Amino acid sequence: MRVKDRPVAATKIYEVNITGLSHTGEGVGKIKGFTVFVPGAIPGETVLARITEVRSNYARATLEEIVTRSAHRATPVCPVFWKCGGCQLQHIEYLRQLELKRELVVQALRRIGHLECEVLPVMGMDNPWHYRNKGQFHAGKNDGRVFFGFFKPGSYEAVPVRDCLLFSPAVNNLLGYLEQSLTESGVEVYHPQTGDGRLRNLVIRESSATGEMMAVFVTTHEKSLNSHFLQGLGEAFPQLTSVYQNINPGRSPLALGPKFRLLAGKPEITDKIEHLSFEISPGSFFQVNHVQTEVLYRIVSEFAELNGTETVLDAYSGVGTIALFLAERAKKVIAVEENEKAVADAQKNARGNGIKNVRFIAQRVEDWVTNAALDHERPDVAVVDPPRQGLNRGFLQALVTMSPARLVYVSCNPATLARDLGHLANQGYTINAVQPVDMFPQTGHVECVTLMSRVKK
Repeated sequence: MRVKDRPVAATKIYEVNITGLSHTGEGVGKIKGFTVFVPGAIPGETVLARITEVRSNYARATLEEIVTRSAHRATPVCPVFWKCGGCQLQHIEYLRQLELKRELVVQALRRIGHLECEVLPVMGMDNPWHYRNKGQFHAGKNDGRVFFGFFKPGSYEAVPVRDCLLFSPAVNNLLGYLEQSLTESGVEVYHPQTGDGRLRNLVIRESSATGEMMAVFVTTHEKSLNSHFLQGLGEAFPQLTSVYQNINPGRSPLALGPKFRLLAGKPEITDKIEHLSFEISPGSFFQVNHVQTEVLYRIVSEFAELNGTETVLDAYSGVGTIALFLAERAKKVIAVEENEKAVADAQKNARGNGIKNVRFIAQRVEDWVTNAALDHERPDVAVVDPPRQGLNRGFLQALVTMSPARLVYVSCNPATLARDLGHLANQGYTINAVQPVDMFPQTGHVECVTLMSRVKK
């Protein structure tokens, strides 16, 4: 589309009817058929929006005025909600958030997967606050004082987030203490745009089961931290049982570098999913919402319909949480994960829980599945929990060749889920159930568990 063909112009104000919500929580409307994204607008509202950016097939705008207000609009409880990029939906009543997330899934399945199927109501939380057991905070400095926060959307400007409502009081208290201690130690804060400074990020993990906490200070150099700030930390926060430094040199956009150094305490903290214990190291993946993780895994188990005779494939198995959760109900589980450190953690977790019927494989998932399909390996049930980009075509074809009777797909991205389900639906599988789960309240994200079964010929 040529610039002169676009019905909007930068800096101009237009009246827009908001009809949907994007996966990032922005209101979506159209001007003469041209899509416009308006942060802060809610479906059902009519707003005045000022165009700030025009692309070939969409535009972005700022919310100037609400002409017709949604009955579901709420007053955000966080004082920096409109600046911070940590969450996007506090201005919408929680029950309405759940309805809109379900609609995101429905629309993705319809538009991308060309699928018409029932999507169950989103399983939400009784208390949609203080749920995060892990936070990654960017370091900043204001008037000589160190602070930790989140970047503004679309920028490298950190916004201080004291008393963030997504975390427990213990995490917020630790943040305040560390801000004060690091200010007194004179640490230099890293600037993403210039590459100057030493302290980049802070990662805090908290066990919902034991209350143990882990702090990881991400720095550009190994000698970036003055040990002075560690003095008294153990006495002030006895639950902080593990303190690490991670070295992330250069101007890499990645949050963590390859090298960890234990500064104090023990190497891992312990958390649980139901009765299973997991040792969590600083680089381990572990679901950030303990309450909803148990909900999610119960759905996976229900969809898998195990009776103790099945061989289960767990692809993208990480530290083995799903594999170990299902092992007690299966004959055996084959857990495949590319990250060797995650596999080592999974094996340790299996030993710690006395589980012996899981075979852990450290290999690129796509390669293993392809080779297993050629070797005529036939799992009865396959569980896949891929990253946001979903499953590639080679993996999907190998999965069809392996032909498990049931496929349980755990997804954090409705768009790639819809694409992959559409392909599987054309290859002999039918959708039995789609159950969204609200793993990240107050944000635009939604997790889904889908059950597919092989159509009998």
